[in-house]
Amino acid sequence: MSDRLPAPLRAYRLFSLAMTPITPLLLARRLRRGNLGRYLVTALSVPGVIGYLAAANAGAIVGAAFGRKTEFTRTPKTGA
Repeated sequence: MSDRLPAPLRAYRLFSLAMTPITPLLLARRLRRGNLGRYLVTALSVPGVIGYLAAANAGAIVGAAFGRKTEFTRTPKTGA
């Protein structure tokens, strides 16, 4: 059995190693654009949004698992 990592994982490891020296510069630039409080509020709200989307789709996912058929309604296109 080979102990070698898969190519995508090796590429990710190389990319993250290359990004390590410039990460503080990127974070400093990010914090110049807005204050730390606003950044933290945004960062903390992301899990809530993901949780909301998971809960909103849970009924359809469970229904599909039990074989419930629903009609797909496409949103009409507008414009040219």
